[in-house]
Amino acid sequence: MAKTSNVYKDKKTGKFYFVANLGVNEKGKRVQKFKRGFKTASLAKKAYHDFMKNYDEELSKKISFETFFETIFLKWYKNHVKENTYERVSIVTKKHFKYFYGKTMEEISILDVQEFQNYLVEEYVKKDGNSLSKQTVNSLFMNLSSVFERAVIMGIIKENIVKKIGKVREEKVEVKFWTYDEFKLVMSKIEDDYLGVFKKTAYSFLFMTGLRIGEMSALSWSDINFDDAVVTVNKTLVYKNKKNYKITTPKSKSSIRKVSFDKKTLNQLRIWKRLQETSGLTKFVFSYDGEPVGTNVMGYWLDGYADSANIHQIKIHGLRHSYASFLISLGIEPLIIKRLLGHSKISMTLDFYGHLYPESENDVVRRIESLG
Repeated sequence: MAKTSNVYKDKKTGKFYFVANLGVNEKGKRVQKFKRGFKTASLAKKAYHDFMKNYDEELSKKISFETFFETIFLKWYKNHVKENTYERVSIVTKKHFKYFYGKTMEEISILDVQEFQNYLVEEYVKKDGNSLSKQTVNSLFMNLSSVFERAVIMGIIKENIVKKIGKVREEKVEVKFWTYDEFKLVMSKIEDDYLGVFKKTAYSFLFMTGLRIGEMSALSWSDINFDDAVVTVNKTLVYKNKKNYKITTPKSKSSIRKVSFDKKTLNQLRIWKRLQETSGLTKFVFSYDGEPVGTNVMGYWLDGYADSANIHQIKIHGLRHSYASFLISLGIEPLIIKRLLGHSKISMTLDFYGHLYPESENDVVRRIESLG
């Protein structure tokens, strides 16, 4: 007779019993449940399945949001997204989702979720004194919905109540960037010493290629084609600190690309390469001490030069926006900009930069009327 999983025969009595493995307790010891005295294996098997069904239902009622989120969901999420995405999302969600700690998954009601949304929009204040943007609130709710959806899939709860709340109305966020003239004025404030040449080369490269800071930080000199003035983008750098960083694959398949740049930027790279070689530290293109530079440091320096030039501050990522707006001002088609930026969809490009085409609709009308 074939052996039935978790069901065994007692050699002394001739009857059957089941063993239910219930994991481990808080001390790490295995927990098991035995039940004996069944006349047949099939009766023992049925009793085992009934026990496990009831046990799972009771367990699901007791599992806390904190336990499910931190020990089950985040472990699953880590295996399904890029490392830098996991690091960013886990830090933010752990901070805000503490709102539900102390409650079981089953206890959380639609009212609780609605009040959480109201709290984020109306009451939560960041360290800088500002409230969260509507985009951030919606992003948090998208993550919260993923937690509840996973709980539904695992049979912990019956429905994803977060879906019933909906998004808050978003306000159009102004994309901050510099014009080419503004950028040149800021660059004119940078010193001419070793570190200054590094800064000017890095900022100019970001402005004239539109690379993400992680993509630029991961570049080695073999990625630069000096003959054709082309950079190959096929990796990104996830940065935590000077001694803790990792090179990984780009954000998406469309992020793998080649980007051409101008002769002035090419000459700036040549100057930096010769200067960097004197230090003997050539592991990364954009490094002045052999290790990559953090985004916060690059942003801090840039803010200082912007203030010196009396130009409004932008984030490091704003140099990527500046590149896109610069191309638009030159009349470059959106599809080409999409490819150069490494966007996966044209809608992403148009959502960010469509408003920078103020004459587009009028231009369509003029072209139609010109046909007679």
